Amino acid sequence: MSHTTEKLFFVDPYLRTFEAHIVEVQPLAQGFGVILDKTAFYPEAGGQPCDQGKLQGHPVRQVFEENGMIVHVVENPFQKGEKITGEIDCEIRFDHMQQHSGQHLLSQTFLRLLNAETIGFHLGKEEVTIDLNILNLSLENVEKVENQANQVVWENRAIRSYEKSPSELNTLPLRKLPELSETIRIVEIEDYDWSCCCGTHVQSTGEIGLIKILKWEKYKGGMRVYFVCGNRALRDYRKKMHLLKSTSLLFTVGEEELPTRLEQWKNERKSLEKKLETTRKRLIEAEKEAWLSKAKTIPYGQLIFALFENRDIEEIPLLARKLIQQSKTIVLMGENTSKKLWMGCSNDTGLDLRHFQNICAEKYQAKGGGGPCWMQWTFDHGEMFQKAFQELLSRVESMEIGKENA
Repeated sequence: MSHTTEKLFFVDPYLRTFEAHIVEVQPLAQGFGVILDKTAFYPEAGGQPCDQGKLQGHPVRQVFEENGMIVHVVENPFQKGEKITGEIDCEIRFDHMQQHSGQHLLSQTFLRLLNAETIGFHLGKEEVTIDLNILNLSLENVEKVENQANQVVWENRAIRSYEKSPSELNTLPLRKLPELSETIRIVEIEDYDWSCCCGTHVQSTGEIGLIKILKWEKYKGGMRVYFVCGNRALRDYRKKMHLLKSTSLLFTVGEEELPTRLEQWKNERKSLEKKLETTRKRLIEAEKEAWLSKAKTIPYGQLIFALFENRDIEEIPLLARKLIQQSKTIVLMGENTSKKLWMGCSNDTGLDLRHFQNICAEKYQAKGGGGPCWMQWTFDHGEMFQKAFQELLSRVESMEIGKENA
């Protein structure tokens, strides 16, 4: 059956509730597709998400258009011919209207000031993006665009929509020419922008509210601009003010002094990190001597082994590498919390520690590897980690190096 749904959102984008008759119900993988004779639900299209709301009290999960029919996806089945009431989530609808109208205004401003055309648009849950065919954007130019766009907002210009035939389009200064042949819907911002659009929009630029550009970045040979309008801009401002105030309280300085204090803190941190690294190296050097004094004599030379608990995993390999600088030395060390093992030997042992890879990787499911004189592994399970450590230790102590594949 084919039925063209009457689109009430074009007649009144502020309509919250409506009544309609069900003309068809389709079984879908995600529920049931309900087709009405008319609807206020906007289907996902043109970069704008679909509306949310309820049909007869049941949540509408998705709305899409197919061959002129608007399909409402619900979990509960309805009966063909049934008269039902639909309710739009007006907060989400108005948010989409603010963002989409703001996009038209911002895109026209980029075109006027920078000759940058919008070639992509996406209305996300948190941010809105437009893709521009321009190679670079400077802060100065972005602020110029932002200032002019907001000036048009404050002028509270009318926004209206109407239909035109293809032959009438050459009478309008369209931002982008359509490729369609049938009647086309135009959304006009009074004396400023004319665009072909099937989305929902506010009735004046003042309803868009503040337009705030958040960031911009290179994207597919052009620039992607992120922005928010109206209530989203207010929420973004509140969030950032909260972060600013809490950070200034944390550093016990005024908001204006915060950049200077953060730069000072960064320099202090770098200086402390250097001092810490120097101290760590000195401690490792002293610790090395203590471990060498406890080394166990084996046929290959001397063996040093240890299992640490909650020790810095950057210190352990640093200590182990210091120890194998000694002649005829083998080191096996592990850390219980991270389930990591390190194994090293001095060059003059003549050993190739890669023989242990099969034990750790295949028998105990460890990830890692290395070279002849240095290996390291990470284990998923503590039991495997403990067993691998004990087996490696036993093989080194009993001179079973080179027989690991047996």
